[in-house]
Amino acid sequence: SPGVEAMLDVEYISAIGANVNSTFFYVDGCYDSCNNEPYTEFVKELLALPDGQLPLVVSMSYSDNENTVPPDFAATADAGFMALGARGVSVLGSSGDGGVSGSQSGPCPGGVFIPTYPASSPYVLSVGATQGSPETAAGFSSGSFSNYYAAPAYQIAPIAGYKKAASKLPPAGVYNNTNIECTSGCPASTVDRRTVDTNHIDGAVFFDTSISYKLAVGDSSTTELFLNVRNITNKDPAIVAPGPGGFTYEAPPANPSLYDVLGRTFRAGIRFKL
Repeated sequence: SPGVEAMLDVEYISAIGANVNSTFFYVDGCYDSCNNEPYTEFVKELLALPDGQLPLVVSMSYSDNENTVPPDFAATADAGFMALGARGVSVLGSSGDGGVSGSQSGPCPGGVFIPTYPASSPYVLSVGATQGSPETAAGFSSGSFSNYYAAPAYQIAPIAGYKKAASKLPPAGVYNNTNIECTSGCPASTVDRRTVDTNHIDGAVFFDTSISYKLAVGDSSTTELFLNVRNITNKDPAIVAPGPGGFTYEAPPANPSLYDVLGRTFRAGIRFKL
């Protein structure tokens, strides 16, 4: 029977996919002195099933820290995941419960984030958890960029777009920052899938000023005139890399949380206390 962890999967799937046939698979064993789950044995059992018994969706509730997974073991498991995909099976894997520390909460060796496997495999789908309303990323949800796999060509532009849209990112040295830029042999850039051929974004310095003058009314200064000028030099914002296909937006994209996108603006008024 399912353990506590697997039972959560069974209950969620049964509740969300009401009236959908669900099968629980159990595989004995482990790999590499039990540092890793038996993914290879699991895919072997699935691939041995005839098409009529093969599930369309597989959900795995377990994951391992990628740095504990031997590359040869990952390659064997990946071959199985690819074979399942070729037979029309969608394989979903746990992203982990430790945030940037991987499958479980703990220290990050050398301060470097830990991806999880098989979530990091290009042949497995993994989605991080969210919480609350408005919806935000759950603090325990893991992920990060793989240290084993280069980003597939179709992910290059979305990854670069994610980094551009984020108002704050961790230091580049704590996660794999090498798979977000295409410099040679890049896929053709189209309107729907633009190739990003540079990840450099210029910095910008903006100068603002503010002047105020208090008026004495009666025995107290309760009225104030003010003038604010933002972006005195009317400096343009830094524009994100367009890629060889050029911009596909009505206006060049820039991050409004980091750069002034309005140009020089004036604000004048009067403040008074009633």
